Amino acid sequence: MELVDRPMVQSSAADLAKELKSRSAAAAAARLASFSGLEIAAVLMRLSPGFAQDVLGALPDEARERALAAAAPEVSRQWQRNALYEPDAIGRMMEPVLAAFSHQRTVGETIEQLREMVKSALITYVYVVDPAEYLLGIVTMRDLLFSDRDRLLSEVMFRDVFALHAAMP
Repeated sequence: MELVDRPMVQSSAADLAKELKSRSAAAAAARLASFSGLEIAAVLMRLSPGFAQDVLGALPDEARERALAAAAPEVSRQWQRNALYEPDAIGRMMEPVLAAFSHQRTVGETIEQLREMVKSALITYVYVVDPAEYLLGIVTMRDLLFSDRDRLLSEVMFRDVFALHAAMP
């Protein structure tokens, strides 16, 4: 189910996410427990990945199952994978790659597509990939915002990105 197709849910989710950011995971989970799965998933998508995972883990089983069932399949699978890692492991904070674009796309084309994507997900980086979906680099939102719209992503991306192992504390 696409969360972006629910403008009212997204609007209230954004407000609720702002409220929950100042609470503990347990308090946030208690606040969300009575909401529908779609509403819970929409709020979790607006939180940082680590905090969203902590809140998801603190939800009562029934509320967690509602949220997992209502979230987009790739998001639900990622949340379930993340729960397998130790609480302090990097893997617990992973999120599905939502913003992967061809190295041949322009900054302007990318921004236009991101306008819709950011309505339902927190996106920090654009992942730049080749035709085989091999990671070539990343572009920060700041660099995307201040780059000429006609430039290719391959021209503005950071090439020497590093990676962390999921099990690392």
